[in-house]
Amino acid sequence: MQKRNLLFALLVAPLLFASNAKADGLIYAGANLAYADVGSSDSTAFGFHLGTGLIPFIGVEAGYWDFGEMDRADYSSYYLAAK
Repeated sequence: MQKRNLLFALLVAPLLFASNAKADGLIYAGANLAYADVGSSDSTAFGFHLGTGLIPFIGVEAGYWDFGEMDRADYSSYYLAAK
């Protein structure tokens, strides 16, 4: 339980000091950190994304998530999104 509380604090603290991001900029990037819990296994998950704002209301973003190894299997995903 302490591990979850520490991870939660590490994820929430930056939000208290976050500023507005301009998502319609030419190129933007970001990183993600999370906690994955499936059945009897748990893992720290991470990911990153890269996108571009083609015009102020249309953009394209691609990213990757690595959910870690759980139940002797490795989980990850890629995505492509139109925004």
